[in-house]
Amino acid sequence: KAICCFNGIDSFDFVSENLHEVYRVCKNKKKLQFKHRSEITNLASEKNWTAVADRDSIVSLYLDKKLKFTIPLFSSSIKCLAINSTYHTVICGTRDGFLLFGSLNSGIVRRTVNLCNMRPMQLLITPSWGFVAVYVSELCKGELIHAIKLFTVNGDFINSKIINHPVYSWTAFSTVHGFDYIIMTDTNNDCFLFEAFYL
Repeated sequence: KAICCFNGIDSFDFVSENLHEVYRVCKNKKKLQFKHRSEITNLASEKNWTAVADRDSIVSLYLDKKLKFTIPLFSSSIKCLAINSTYHTVICGTRDGFLLFGSLNSGIVRRTVNLCNMRPMQLLITPSWGFVAVYVSELCKGELIHAIKLFTVNGDFINSKIINHPVYSWTAFSTVHGFDYIIMTDTNNDCFLFEAFYL
């Protein structure tokens, strides 16, 4: 599975096959951003910040291609990762069901949220209000339950909604009036558009 993410409108980052190098493609040109010491498992970038999670459950934060912070998580493997430079936040979801909210200013985890046996699968931070949308799954009585949970950028719970199928892909955008929306597709090829706050 390819590890990649978009960085703005005209570029995207990806991890090389050896899982140690991050490249940026912009205007059809590929450029090495940096080499990482351990195998990369997740990648998130925005503007001049890049966050990578590796097999050692460490999140490394790069600013302008230079290593700024490493955050050892002392937890199980990292399933998903998101970054937002406007709110100076990096968020990761762990296999054992926690969200960790870290600071781009200090490089420390400032809040941990227990998802109560739900496993975070995908993360999204909205651009205007900084809502944190988390696609989670949970095995309940032999059935796999899918849901989206919404938090503030500080980790306070806002809302939750059960969905019928796993999230395949999603992105967030804001209107000219500053309202955050999420457009999402699921594995059943259904497409949804909704205001983030109301799920």
